[in-house]
Amino acid sequence: MDSLIVPKIDSEYYHYTNHVKDFLTPHECRTIREELFKHEEEVLNIPQEKLHDGDYEGLTRQHRVFNWLTNPIISRLGIPNKLFQLEPFNTWEGAYIQCWGNILRQGEKLNEHCHRGDADNWVYNHDTEVISSNNIQMACNIFLSGHTDTGTTILGKKRENTIGECTVFGECVLHEVKTNFHQEERVSMALDLFNQDYPKETEASELLKNQPWRFIYFSNPF
Repeated sequence: MDSLIVPKIDSEYYHYTNHVKDFLTPHECRTIREELFKHEEEVLNIPQEKLHDGDYEGLTRQHRVFNWLTNPIISRLGIPNKLFQLEPFNTWEGAYIQCWGNILRQGEKLNEHCHRGDADNWVYNHDTEVISSNNIQMACNIFLSGHTDTGTTILGKKRENTIGECTVFGECVLHEVKTNFHQEERVSMALDLFNQDYPKETEASELLKNQPWRFIYFSNPF
């Protein structure tokens, strides 16, 4: 993605990055990790089409067909309410949230990407310079377990992970996870939050409310 040209955009949060230490306790991290491994094969067996050659692999790819916030054990941790206490979510009335798991085994990585995108827009097609202004999308990543030195590379700069830390990304922040060279799996949970749905004139199948297996709406209780 060296040739990627970031489009001109007007949201102050498009390039936002914040790191929240101890967002989850070690016990909460272990609980989520156990559920990811326990149900990994079940979630991997949910069918879906591969969009393109650069599509994700493993559990990460299943973000389009399963939301881990529906897991009864994980749901008890109240992750959406924890997020609504962070900027900028503390100013939102609610959010459509999708949530998936990442398990990177030895030799695996997550290529550089940002979170507003699919095969039809600028994240993969560098000649497109238009990004949606119908809503705000933010991404979060929570480090659960593994060697911390693999880290997360954000805009080309490596940041070593700490257990339970939540990183909040604007939708245009390029980030990646370099190859995990350790025998121990690197495990994390990722989320996308939208402050509102797309306009009514959007194709019905693309509306967030019409994809309940992927997006769940949570009201801000604060």
